[in-house]
Amino acid sequence: DYLGLVSLTALLLASLGAVFQFRRFFLSRSHSVAILLSLGATHRQALAVFLVELVALGTVASILALVAGALVLPAFSAFLAKISPVAISL
Repeated sequence: DYLGLVSLTALLLASLGAVFQFRRFFLSRSHSVAILLSLGATHRQALAVFLVELVALGTVASILALVAGALVLPAFSAFLAKISPVAISL
């Protein structure tokens, strides 16, 4: 039960950090939204531009994290097998 509570707390803190990062991203792009609106774009089009950019960046970051995890995990497992008395399998 205690580990479940700790994991829920960690999940809450991680989601709070993600919300602040998304908020910071959109606030840093407010000048670009103003420029798009002054050039004649609608609010929906301006939002679509940034949502596409955000999805593209998220997708690239996810792929890079998966590749890095796939490369690092076997090496980390081999390192832990040397120092741990318990057998660890992937």
